[in-house]
Amino acid sequence: MGQIEPHKYSGKFPQQGTFPWLYQSGSGYNTDEIADKLEGALTKYGSRMVIHYGYDVGDYTTSTSPNCQIKSVTIRKLAYDSNKRVVWGSTSTRSTISADIFIDASVKGRLARKINTACTTGRYD
Repeated sequence: MGQIEPHKYSGKFPQQGTFPWLYQSGSGYNTDEIADKLEGALTKYGSRMVIHYGYDVGDYTTSTSPNCQIKSVTIRKLAYDSNKRVVWGSTSTRSTISADIFIDASVKGRLARKINTACTTGRYD
């Protein structure tokens, strides 16, 4: 059985994912405006998707089958001191999240790197 190569079928490469408008912004854009637009696009998922702003990945658990799937992630609150240096909240600001799917939207791929997976990080442009 053969495989269809999308770029040969449509003449375009299958890039830019679910939100192609995100890539039309170019390299000069207001991050708050893009964040608001993205959050608005995700509202269709309702309570099935929870977005956590201003947290870092502290720890995680995986299952051994299938293929080291992430089962839970412990996050910790990010804050800044009076000198604008990053400080981490107390242990009371840590939360453990269990889910079927985790989306790592950090610039550097913090979760992906922490679990030692192969990935590409950084901005598209």
